Amino acid sequence: MAEVRSSSSTGEKPSEVITDLQRAVARLSPKERLPLVLYFYLDMPLEEVARTLGITPSGAKARIYRAARRLRSDLTLEEVT
Repeated sequence: MAEVRSSSSTGEKPSEVITDLQRAVARLSPKERLPLVLYFYLDMPLEEVARTLGITPSGAKARIYRAARRLRSDLTLEEVT
């Protein structure tokens, strides 16, 4: 998942960092967001994420990777602006 910088190094309040992350996650499509939420927020094993979504474990892993990569780029762009 995207690295979230500590508020002390960015000058932002912790609530601002969380809000930025929540906004970035909300911008993901449901196809990207769901596996990410299941894996990182609900702490489901990869195999269970795959079963829940009705896809292969490698498909689940690919979706999680793509969503995390998109989050990383979205958060980096926000930090610049």
